[in-house]
Amino acid sequence: MNKIQLFIALAVVLNLAFPKPILANSQIFYADSVYGVGNQTYQSNHALGEPDGLKADFFNQNTYITLSFGEGVETTGDLTIYFNIFNYGAGYRVEFLDSNLVETQTSSAIFPLATTEITIDYTGEIPYGYVTITSIENETWSLDAVMTTVTEEAVPETTDEPEEIPVLISEETCNGNQGLVIKRIDDDNLTANANTTVYVVGCDGTSHVFPNELTYQTWWPDFESLSFVESSFLAQHGLGNNVTVRPGTYLVKLATDPKVYAVEPGGILRWIPNEATAQALYGNNWNQIVIDISDELFADYTIGEDLTDTIYPEAVIGFLPVEGRVVYLSNSSYYNLPGDTINSLRLNTKFLVPLSAEIMTTYSDGGDLIYDEAIAFPF
Repeated sequence: MNKIQLFIALAVVLNLAFPKPILANSQIFYADSVYGVGNQTYQSNHALGEPDGLKADFFNQNTYITLSFGEGVETTGDLTIYFNIFNYGAGYRVEFLDSNLVETQTSSAIFPLATTEITIDYTGEIPYGYVTITSIENETWSLDAVMTTVTEEAVPETTDEPEEIPVLISEETCNGNQGLVIKRIDDDNLTANANTTVYVVGCDGTSHVFPNELTYQTWWPDFESLSFVESSFLAQHGLGNNVTVRPGTYLVKLATDPKVYAVEPGGILRWIPNEATAQALYGNNWNQIVIDISDELFADYTIGEDLTDTIYPEAVIGFLPVEGRVVYLSNSSYYNLPGDTINSLRLNTKFLVPLSAEIMTTYSDGGDLIYDEAIAFPF
């Protein structure tokens, strides 16, 4: 080996042996909350904070944990994982997620021997605030902590007055967990039903109960989006109103009352006064989408104005036969629904309404509907 080869080899060894230094103007952050967790990840809260010997355990392949570094914390810094393995072959996958929980980078490998700390280089340009760590093998391992750094950049001085940007629309700032479907981690207590309850986090950060599976299925087609959380997560998010049947899906009625209602956003019920109106709005098969709700759940709704046969309820998904388009109705406008929008909003084409050409003359074309959280989520 010549001197150049020896120098390169030594440089590689030193680079692997010593982590990159933390700059003086960098601030260290450890995970401060559990965003979601798999049902085979135990003691997930032990992965929070600095390394302290208390660890979250991963017992099976595909077991995962999603961690947040704190509200408003976003970084492009590298990620350090503190861990213990019991047998060689344990592996991990790290997904870096931005503030909207969109993946920005993925890294995976088998854990090395003879160390309990690894640093994963982050090469993305978009800052991340969450990480999902998944076990990719069946070998058991434990996670003590994760750490990243946020570098404070100097802001150049300027004497120019800041440009005033006009605010066109005042929008509510939603909690970062909006739309998260959650269930408490099972505690194996067969006499309790708290573990079977499914919630969704609303814009205001509170948790809302799905009162039954049918209501859930009007919003989500399956349980693939379900995250398992600790009881402390539920306690932090409080409890809001129950989720109601999704607008634009089923018509509802009380088992003890023949009145049939359409559901509008916000759980507003619009009474359909007679069969002729029902047929005009929903076609001859309108009675096939009517479901009963209990007196108890009826209290979750608010009675609105009666419907007429001249306008559709809000949030109807319809089909324009002449144009061959699927549209969403809102505020006397119809919005074209491309296929990817139907999928991203989880709209069920089972509830497509054959739209009346006569009624639709009162609606204006609102263009394409791309995505809207107010449509995608109950709260």
